[in-house]
Amino acid sequence: CRIGGFRWKSKQIAPLKPDVLVVQEVEPIDQVLLFGGEEQPTFRSQIRNPKYQRRTLTVFSYTDIVLRADDTEDPMYSFRRMRGKKSGLDFQFVGLWTAHSSKKELSYRQSHNGISKYSNWIAQKPTVILGDFNSNASYHSDNWQELMDLMKPFGLVSAYHHFYGEDFGKETRHTYYHRAKEDSRFHVDYCFFPEAWVDNLVCVEVGDFDTWCEFSDHVPLVVDFDF
Repeated sequence: CRIGGFRWKSKQIAPLKPDVLVVQEVEPIDQVLLFGGEEQPTFRSQIRNPKYQRRTLTVFSYTDIVLRADDTEDPMYSFRRMRGKKSGLDFQFVGLWTAHSSKKELSYRQSHNGISKYSNWIAQKPTVILGDFNSNASYHSDNWQELMDLMKPFGLVSAYHHFYGEDFGKETRHTYYHRAKEDSRFHVDYCFFPEAWVDNLVCVEVGDFDTWCEFSDHVPLVVDFDF
């Protein structure tokens, strides 16, 4: 969300009517009654990290899907664990936002830590992991391969790479524009879903810079399934 303002920026995303919307850097919204746009969220879940009260990973929905937080007793603020039900589909998902840490060995590794810590939880139901990973296979580190190794036992598939037939690290569509500059672009946002859902994947779209640069330095990754 590029440091808050979701209450009015939401007018841009609302027409998509997402079942599950994961947004990073959302301001405190406890007291917000109306969001921008004609469509209003039907669900919102925000747990604020005591260290970062003004910027939060928040989960929304704009449909009749039934969602609930599964992490209220043991929150990991960068690795939100949720459950969802719609039209007979019973699943769970992780809303992710990795970040830099003062300890080098922990930098952008909240995804690794969450998958390791909650592996039993992930294995119990079909699970989607989506959000801002702040990582790419082309970066000069072992982070990406380690992450793929952690995900392998769960049979998760990247929606973007499956749909477009591109390799990790060679993406032609970019999700992040550093400092909102069009020529400084990267692919760091992903949606991993159960392999059993491959035949249900309908479309994957990446927003364009001109449409979204006013609202964020990220563009949305939109994944459609038909069950």
